[in-house]
Amino acid sequence: MACHPFVLFSSGISRRLYTIGYNPVYDSEKTSWGCCAHIVTFPVRFRRPIFISIFFSNWENILRIIIFAFCGYISLVFLLRTTGQRTLSQLNAFDFIITVTIGSAFASFLLAGNVALIDGITAFAALVGLQFMVTWLTTRSDRIKEAVKNEPRLLYYNGEYLTKNMKKTRIVKEEIEQAIRSTGQSSTGNVEAVVMETNGNLSVISKGSKENMDVLTDVLNKE
Repeated sequence: MACHPFVLFSSGISRRLYTIGYNPVYDSEKTSWGCCAHIVTFPVRFRRPIFISIFFSNWENILRIIIFAFCGYISLVFLLRTTGQRTLSQLNAFDFIITVTIGSAFASFLLAGNVALIDGITAFAALVGLQFMVTWLTTRSDRIKEAVKNEPRLLYYNGEYLTKNMKKTRIVKEEIEQAIRSTGQSSTGNVEAVVMETNGNLSVISKGSKENMDVLTDVLNKE
């Protein structure tokens, strides 16, 4: 005996799909075959159109982002005001890393649904605290300062390009000339020196009297 299941939909209130089927059952007393009905239910999900999901998820996520943005902003302002302007000064490579990391952590804090409010604030406090500790130690230990900071390098001095330092810093002549033009100089004849600072920026120093070149003393002594 062949039995074919068929499918029925319930009302839109319960949103359940009902499958009714008949299986052949052998009756030993009557020595005959019959059919036994069974009902299996399982929920049916009704998806919203995909173009709506692209622009809007749900109101719970919107509310979460607003609350986290407000609390995260207040926390960052408080931490930065407490530790001072040095935290985001970007005077060396380590400062730049901390600044980028704080921005990345804030973005994850806002958009990651599995991050709790206190977790994000703790991450901000840890990063700002690490920056404060390192900068505090660099002012008291030359060894830590050398480990964290790069030394400034002289790239151009007194009309001569220092190719050895240019190769070490991976800087080409055109980039030095670009830095000179950005200061409004039209000729290298008006430039005394070009220095790559510890944060990677190029400083252009105009020509002046030799007695007033004290800012280059440390750099010249290392060449």
